[in-house]
Amino acid sequence: MHIHSFDVVGFADDELAAEERLFDPWRTPCTPAAGVFVQTIIKMLEGHEKLHGLRQRKRRVADQAMFERMVSAIACDLALAVLLEGPKVIFIGRSHQELGHSSRYGSPASSKTLTKILDLLATQQLGLIKMELGYRTVTGDRKKTSIRPSSKFCHLVHDFALSASDIAECQRPEPIELKSFPPCQGKKAQLIDYKDTDRTNNFRLEMHEINGHLIAARIDYTGSAVARQSV
Repeated sequence: MHIHSFDVVGFADDELAAEERLFDPWRTPCTPAAGVFVQTIIKMLEGHEKLHGLRQRKRRVADQAMFERMVSAIACDLALAVLLEGPKVIFIGRSHQELGHSSRYGSPASSKTLTKILDLLATQQLGLIKMELGYRTVTGDRKKTSIRPSSKFCHLVHDFALSASDIAECQRPEPIELKSFPPCQGKKAQLIDYKDTDRTNNFRLEMHEINGHLIAARIDYTGSAVARQSV
């Protein structure tokens, strides 16, 4: 279901309201239970496409892999919204300006196919997310689309007995970010592309090694945003 609302759903420059957060396209399942959960979501989407004749032929191998990667990222990020205290509203860009552009910082879950997946998840028949489409205000500010898990999605998370430890992050291919100076106070600095040198390649290897150690380490968070035992 699409909800056209004139409430703030996230500024295009990533200024967030208290109840919102950015979509994390690097989420991935890290346990068998979470993997089966993601595959269930994928099968639900594919079944809906087949039932309503939305596809005339099977996706190519590369397209299928991209489709599954994007569904996985969305499902895992929404599952964490269910399992953790904190924002339940995730805002996400749907504009062609943000999707489908290749860069060293690009995510595999940031393709133009993303909008089609969101629309499928929000259909009345599936009803896995609630979605408020973004819009432009009278002052010219752009508000991004926001999504949140539906009660049906929450029940699925509960049925699979998931916890926050079932969800991890993919290792990002580019751990070094070069940013411009912020254009003004309160505005986000923009990422800048750059040419690789021996120095940047060495930095990247060092960062991957550090991140690898952090991923392998047992780190528990004991603050207020802890996973709930039930959904």
